[in-house]
Amino acid sequence: EEERLVRQAELTRLAEARRRPRTEKGAQTEERLKLLHQLQDAEEAQVESWRHAEEERLVRQAELTRLAEARRRPRTEKGAQTEVVTCPRFHELRLPRHPRRTWICDGRRLPGGCKSGISDFGPHRIARFRCEECDYDLCKECHFEAMAQAHAPEPDAE
Repeated sequence: EEERLVRQAELTRLAEARRRPRTEKGAQTEERLKLLHQLQDAEEAQVESWRHAEEERLVRQAELTRLAEARRRPRTEKGAQTEVVTCPRFHELRLPRHPRRTWICDGRRLPGGCKSGISDFGPHRIARFRCEECDYDLCKECHFEAMAQAHAPEPDAE
């Protein structure tokens, strides 16, 4: 985690350093400035892409860790309690195969609405979990809320 933060800070520092135009004895031409700005824009887009990919990687890693821990836990006699969030038809929600496609959070239909405030279709830059079969999506915040509700202790029925 610390290495990732250091690497991200270094990329940001380099991007900011490249943003400042360099002159050659005051003779920098308009064309050179235009080219420099194009290069800077391309670098910024690449850094943003790397940041997004790193965020997706961290979400996937957390999901895999959570699933591995769930498999290691002993199951109770009353039945296996799952830590998996599902769609209304009980399919497991997973990270999407195509994360950059437009989508809308189905958590907007739940009490309290979408926890990230997503209310329309778009290529939202928020991690999401999806059921491909049912076309059901939850943003990261709604997914964590559903997971927290699934883990809330149930009152004993005696």
